Formats: sequence, C-alpha cells, structure tokens
Amino acid sequence: MRNIAPKFGIILSFAAGLALPGCSEKTQDSAQNTIDAAGEDMSSAASDAAADGARAVNAAATEGAAAVSEAARDAAGEAARVTDRMGDAMKEGAAKVEARTQGESEDKAKAD
Repeated sequence: MRNIAPKFGIILSFAAGLALPGCSEKTQDSAQNTIDAAGEDMSSAASDAAADGARAVNAAATEGAAAVSEAARDAAGEAARVTDRMGDAMKEGAAKVEARTQGESEDKAKAD
C-alpha cells in the first residue's frame, strides 16, 4: 500500500489556498485539480488495500479448507481401519462361540 500521509499536507495546503482571497482563477483551478488527483490516489490506495486483504482472506480460507479436508480424509481412513479390525474381531469371537456351542474346532467354525 502506498504511503498517502504526505498527500494530506498537500491537500490541506491547496485547500487553504482556495480559501485565500485574491488567488487567481488559474491557481484555484490548479489547486482543485491537485486536490481531486490526491483524492483519486487515496481512493485507489484504499481499493488496492481492500483487494489485497480479500486475496489474503481467500488464501487463508483455501488453506484452512484444504487442511480440514485432509484431516477428514485421514479420520475417515482411520475409521475404516478400526471398523475392519472390529469386524475381524467380531468374526473371531463368533467363530469361538460357534466352536464352543457346537463342540467343534475354531478353525472348522471359521470355515463355516
């Protein structure tokens, strides 16, 4: 962002010049043009700063969304692995129960 503070002094000087009686019309026109240009510069600088801020917010949001997405993907993968292990444990437990209730080996119960 451009430093616009020095322009305030120029603007005030020219504005004061407009108020002085006896200034030529050419001087007053020149002062008004300078004030208008300074105002446009300040508006442009503010617009540039707002655009820079919007880009920074967008970049931060994109990075945050990517991190959340990656974490969710990792959590889903871990949940699938845990579910698989739980399923295996349940099959193992069911085979043991079946073997005990039917009086057969666990290997035979697993094969059923």
